[in-house]
Amino acid sequence: MKKLFVTLLFCGAGFASMAQKAKVNSADEYLKSDKIDQAKADIEAALAHEKTKDDAKTWYVKGKIYEALATKNKSAADAEVAFEAFKKPSRSTPNSRKPSWK
Repeated sequence: MKKLFVTLLFCGAGFASMAQKAKVNSADEYLKSDKIDQAKADIEAALAHEKTKDDAKTWYVKGKIYEALATKNKSAADAEVAFEAFKKPSRSTPNSRKPSWK
């Protein structure tokens, strides 16, 4: 019984993680369909979740969404948010690979 519970627990955690990655993908698809408000809602939900808030793709999609908003609304504030979103992955995930010659 204990093994079954642990197995179900890990499966549930895996599905929750996949659901949040699906939010990132759906936000990207909404953006491609020019449904920017729905894309913004999905990306904000993904950024609120622990599993996807530090993912580079999440921040990249946020940058694309806010870039589209800045272009559509001619908004400098949205352009600034897009710029910060594009910068975020490079600051949060340092390059852990070392050159092979060292």
